[in-house]
Amino acid sequence: MLAEVEEAAAQKRVGAVLGGKWRLDALLGMGGVAWVYSATHRNQSRAAVKLLRPERAADPEARRWFLREGYVANSVRHPGVRVVLDDDEALGTAYLVMELLSGKSLGELRVMNGGRLPARAVLEAMAEVLEVLAAAHERRIVHRDIKPHNLFLTDSGAVKVLDFGIAEMHQSVRASSPDRPFMGSPAYSAPEQVNPDHGPLGPATDLWAVGASMFHLLSGQYVHHAPSAAEQLYFVTSGPPRSLRLAAPDLPRSVIALVDRALAFHPRDRFPDARSMHTAVRAAHAELDGLPLLVLLAARPSLLPPAPELTTRLSPLEARTVQTPPLAMPRCDAADQLAELGITGSDVYLLDTIPLLEMIWADGEAQERERRLLDEFLEHHVQNVNELCERTVVSLEQGRSFVDRFLRERPDPELLALLRRLFADTRLDPAPASIRAARRQSVLDFCLDLGAACVAEFPQGDRGRFCQAEKALFEAIVASISRH
Repeated sequence: MLAEVEEAAAQKRVGAVLGGKWRLDALLGMGGVAWVYSATHRNQSRAAVKLLRPERAADPEARRWFLREGYVANSVRHPGVRVVLDDDEALGTAYLVMELLSGKSLGELRVMNGGRLPARAVLEAMAEVLEVLAAAHERRIVHRDIKPHNLFLTDSGAVKVLDFGIAEMHQSVRASSPDRPFMGSPAYSAPEQVNPDHGPLGPATDLWAVGASMFHLLSGQYVHHAPSAAEQLYFVTSGPPRSLRLAAPDLPRSVIALVDRALAFHPRDRFPDARSMHTAVRAAHAELDGLPLLVLLAARPSLLPPAPELTTRLSPLEARTVQTPPLAMPRCDAADQLAELGITGSDVYLLDTIPLLEMIWADGEAQERERRLLDEFLEHHVQNVNELCERTVVSLEQGRSFVDRFLRERPDPELLALLRRLFADTRLDPAPASIRAARRQSVLDFCLDLGAACVAEFPQGDRGRFCQAEKALFEAIVASISRH
């Protein structure tokens, strides 16, 4: 309930204009310190805006820590760090303007890939992370919050290190103490970050976090089993962690050895520096076959374990509606062909709007009522998909941009042909004839087939409710189109 209240408060900021310059377009994410939005400048440039949460804005120390992130991040001077473009204050709080990224965090990719990532992909990503950390450490900056959700894979295949919010110059860094509360993420914090008795914080602290991130991405488990953050911190400082071999015995010895070394209890027993660990990661990577990092961005279900059978009790009508139609080609091949036609990333969750948009084109220009219905559909569709996936996979802004694209420019016939080929039993009439009852039904069925296929990788969700809600929305739009 609290999370819903907080999200509602963050959503209220959408549409606000900061300092007469930046309009907040859509909520991208929420954290304990700030909310992040996509935003448009009055000159039409795009960026991400990180807004300090209102309850923290009254604390001068919180504002100071928040605003200094830009100065620290930009001091690293490495392309693997997200650039902070500006900082200012508005609406009673502080904000940062940052480069707007498109892609997914390694934490998101791990979940999407069934809980673990391929070793080759993890090593490839960590090699780039270590290059960033080497540059930061040379400037005496310790990140202190390296974790999978702060490591971001862009659509172009680059890895970015995010959130320098608690980074410090390591001659001034102190561990937690009675007068200085703990700062960091318990599952990825080195012993000396939690208790100063284990040594000073420094570059080795970040290397431990890299090791903990690798442990989680490779095994699907945290380094320490613990039901709470407090117990997590206790185990971190209690003694050496378990070997990665116990959590993932199927991994190559070279990978296990380098992760175990990075997680050594004493800083002196870890790698001497980020460049040394980078060399070890590259050597282990050279020995491996498997999926390259960039392939994971497609989030292809072919990479996922087989989906379990649906166990939800459904009526015969609901069961027929929720059933995922068989694909006439491997999903990975479909993803490749869709990418060639400009459908990538989160676009896959919006594919089911394409037949409707083509139908609008076939019957003339979209009317105002149809545009309103499409926007209403998008609001519900985005909410339905994100609820089903139990995380944010697509935003309303992305949905509107996708639809606007195909309202300005008619869907490519090759794209429509590919969508028809996806399902062996689809009977969509390819001719752009005017709307008839049979054609309306075939379009509606086709949209539902696409919608079900797009969410097939999330069998644990209430797909019956999802498909029934989508069906009602599609029918309203189709009925509107048929009236003129």
